Amino acid sequence: MALPAIIPEDHIKELDLRERTKTNPPSVDAVRAKRNRQRLFLDIYRQVVNIKAAEERAGLTPGMVTRWKTKDPEFCRMFNAALGDIKAELASYAIVRARGYRKANPDGTPAFDPDGTPIYENNNDTVLMKILDMDDQKHKHEHTFTIEMVGRDRQEKVIEGSPEI
Repeated sequence: MALPAIIPEDHIKELDLRERTKTNPPSVDAVRAKRNRQRLFLDIYRQVVNIKAAEERAGLTPGMVTRWKTKDPEFCRMFNAALGDIKAELASYAIVRARGYRKANPDGTPAFDPDGTPIYENNNDTVLMKILDMDDQKHKHEHTFTIEMVGRDRQEKVIEGSPEI
C-alpha cells in the first residue's frame, strides 16, 4: 500500500482559475454541505489511510474523492494537508518503533532486567518501512542528480539535472 502523491500546486492553481471564472456558481448552502462532507471524509481518511474505505464510511459515492481532486482547488489543499499529516504521523511512528520502546509488565509497570536496566523492545517493521520507502520512490524523480567523484581527494560534485543514479 502506497500513499497517494501530493496534488501539484500547478493543478490547484488551474482549478482556482476555473472556479473564479464560473458563470453559475453554486449556492452558499451547497458549498457548505459539500465542505462538511469533504471534512468528514478527510477526518475518516486520516484514521483509516484508505481512500475507498473512507469514502464508504463517509457515505460518499465511489470516485467522489477523485472528482473533487480533479475539480475542487480547496479540496486539493485540504487533501494535501491531510496527506502531510498522515505522512508525518507515519514517519514519527516509524522512528519511535525503530528506536525501540520500553517493555511493560502485564500490570503496566516498566520492565527491568535483574541489574535494574530498563528493558526495551526493538521492532523490525518491514511493512511500515516499505510504505514510507514507496512514497519516497514516487518522488525520487523530483530530486534527480548524480555525484561525480573528482580530483585526488575524491570530492563530490553535484551535477544538476543529470540522470538518476
